[in-house]
Order: sequence, then C-alpha cells, then structure tokens
Amino acid sequence: MKYISGDMVLDTSVLIEMIIPSDIGREILNEILSNRLKPHISEINLIELLYVGCRIFGKRGAIERINKLLRSGYFTIHYTSEIREYLADCKCIFPISLGDCSAISLGKIYEYPVLFLKLEKEFVKIINKLKDWANIQIEFIIY
Repeated sequence: MKYISGDMVLDTSVLIEMIIPSDIGREILNEILSNRLKPHISEINLIELLYVGCRIFGKRGAIERINKLLRSGYFTIHYTSEIREYLADCKCIFPISLGDCSAISLGKIYEYPVLFLKLEKEFVKIINKLKDWANIQIEFIIY
C-alpha cells in the first residue's frame, strides 16, 4: 500500500479489517510485520474495536483476536489522558464520532498521519477543515 509507511495512527475501521482478517487487513498486517508501518492506536479506538469485535465474534472471540494483535508487540497504545484536550476540541468542532476524533487527535499531537478504511459521508463536507485543524495527513484506503 503506497500510502502506508512509518509511524501512523490506525482508526478502528482499519483495526476491524485486521481482526476479521480481510484482504485489506492482511495487507496492513504484512506492512506491520515487515516493519514498514509502525501502528499507533488510542485507548478509545481499542475500546471501540472490542465492542464491534464482540458483535462479530462474540466477546471471547473478540478478546482473543485483539489480544493476539496486542501481544505481537508491534502496536503502541496511547491513553486518553494524552489526547483529552484535543479530543474534546475535535468533538466540539466536528460532527464525527468520538473514535474518529480520538484517532485524529492522536495524530495531531504526535504529527502522525491517520489511516481510515473509507471516506464516510460525514467526512466528505469537513475533510479539508479536519486536515487544516489537525495539520496532518488523513488517509483513506477506499474513497
């Protein structure tokens, strides 16, 4: 994947692809395992992954899949305390989910690009304002 390299924040949508795993998820995992991608995730995105994974695989299945990812040692988890002010600002300004704001706020603090699975309709009208506010790259695998 041409847009994936170095330190990057992964949104929940990308993490879901990895625990399924879809073709896209496998491709991202390969980038991580080859050390081309250094994934960063927020605690909030991890919580989102757990409840979405629970709906797909049941609680035990979701926990097993998520723990397998985390035990790999490749993922850096960032806690809410690191991003809370930017997270609150993002939610105040933009009509997007707490999880989306969490990923973007993490990217903003560390100046890392953020990767989402697809450009959702709520992003279309505000994507340029979001990029200006965060002053980072916001990438989508599917447009």
